[in-house]
Amino acid sequence: VLAPVHAAADDLDAYIDPRLAPADFLTWLGGWLGTSGNQRWPLQRRREFVAQAGDVYRWRGTIEGIARAVELYTGHTPEVTDSGGVSASNEPNGELPGSRGAAVKVVIRTSDTAVDPNLIDRIVADVKPAHVRHEVQVIRPRAKKAAKGAKKAK
Repeated sequence: VLAPVHAAADDLDAYIDPRLAPADFLTWLGGWLGTSGNQRWPLQRRREFVAQAGDVYRWRGTIEGIARAVELYTGHTPEVTDSGGVSASNEPNGELPGSRGAAVKVVIRTSDTAVDPNLIDRIVADVKPAHVRHEVQVIRPRAKKAAKGAKKAK
């Protein structure tokens, strides 16, 4: 009766390693790291995603963490900027210089039409600090203008 329990306990390390864990266990394992992945991905890609999620989780809330999360999920390297910095005033209760509130901007330059700005928006919302505003921009180069520019150069 207890043989399955002992077998599972003996193989516990295989359950925790995303490269060895049973396929149906990957989603649960990813949940420990605050990520769900995409169930439509091939099994190997899901394993790699969960294996790297621990490193991304360590950087969660930072520019590096936001960039890694977007890249890991979409395969595209984003440009991430933030309002950053620390402000101080020379007068007690005086106005602080710069803009109010923290903000993050994520830009992806790609011709890939499969890149979904709404998906990237959700990824950024999940990994940034809750009080920080964010903006996502996907810039796709226009092929026609590039072709016209090439003709003019000749």
